[in-house]
Amino acid sequence: MTAKRLKKKKKTATEPKPLPIPVRVLVRLIAIVVTCIMVLGAVLFIVYRDTVSLDGVVRYFLYRNIERDEDGEAQDFTFSSDAADAYAMVGDNLVICASNSVQVYSISGSQLLEESVQFTTPVALSTGNTAVVYDLGGNDLMVIQGEEIVFSYSTESNYAILGARLNDNGYLSVVEEAAGYKAAVTVFDEDYDPVLKENISSAYVMDALVSPDNDTLALITIGQEDTSFASYLELYECATGEKLVGLNLGTDTVLDLYWTGDTIRIQTESGILLVDGSGTLLNSWSDSTQYLQNFALGGVNFSVELMGKYRAGSMGQLMVIDENGDAFASRAIREEVLSVSVAERYIAVLTANRLMIFTRDLDEYASIANGGETTVLMRSDGSAMLIGDGTAHLYVP
Repeated sequence: MTAKRLKKKKKTATEPKPLPIPVRVLVRLIAIVVTCIMVLGAVLFIVYRDTVSLDGVVRYFLYRNIERDEDGEAQDFTFSSDAADAYAMVGDNLVICASNSVQVYSISGSQLLEESVQFTTPVALSTGNTAVVYDLGGNDLMVIQGEEIVFSYSTESNYAILGARLNDNGYLSVVEEAAGYKAAVTVFDEDYDPVLKENISSAYVMDALVSPDNDTLALITIGQEDTSFASYLELYECATGEKLVGLNLGTDTVLDLYWTGDTIRIQTESGILLVDGSGTLLNSWSDSTQYLQNFALGGVNFSVELMGKYRAGSMGQLMVIDENGDAFASRAIREEVLSVSVAERYIAVLTANRLMIFTRDLDEYASIANGGETTVLMRSDGSAMLIGDGTAHLYVP
């Protein structure tokens, strides 16, 4: 039996010729290297996306349509003003709360809103894209989102508003006078429906703020301790109104508070107190050899204190206090400071001569001459709103 010879299949011209083994290995190696580079690039972008160098790129695209001079300053826009004006940034808009009107302007100077009011002591505070404006000691309050008034509130004619604040989620706390009590505190949710009302008879309420998770209400009160007055932090459960804890803060007057994560930063006349969400004092910072001249609490994991040998003057020490209550950095400021503002990782210091923008470690990031401005509002992308007597403009480093 003869064996049949198998015929080899002829290769057609359309079939690709297989690559030699060394070439195939090289192609795979190149593909792996390219993939690794892309993954590494993505990781680096995530890790360093909050750095100031990336912010410069972001600013380039955000503000490329706003005409600016060679120093990065946009043209002034004007508004009606008086000495009692209060200012806040709501996203990209400037809110101006005056005695006779509440105005909103875009960063390019277009007026977006004007509402007539009768305020004696205007106050404006903002969180993200929402601001609350009210008349301290008066009866009226408004919440602004973007360019709209989304909520209005008025007390009874005989009872004044003593304070109001927003948390990051839009929860609003309002402190006001109340018949038969030293104060009443109302908490409104993000839809501005009241979810809690506490009548306080044991102490005078100076401030109130809802926690970032909306579960806890923090009150700053003043009560009597033996023969002297002391400040207290009191925490209440928002769902039930149950008092959770009270913490004696000492005899210093509380000037401000800021709740981030699980830490409450409390600014007093002497320095900073750090308290956790359960009411435990974590740490404190103060300098008994100097006076507090100015401060700002809203940095990411830091606060700023301007200290001086005198209560006012042209010699001061700018201090950065970190999330642990330790002095992280310091810098001498040998000019009269008019305004201090922080946002995210940037610090703005406006003196009579110039605006200086620093990073968290107090390295100077940008600087321009003061053209007559008295207030600076730092923005999270490294730009700043400069405000003078009836004028304002954006500065983009």
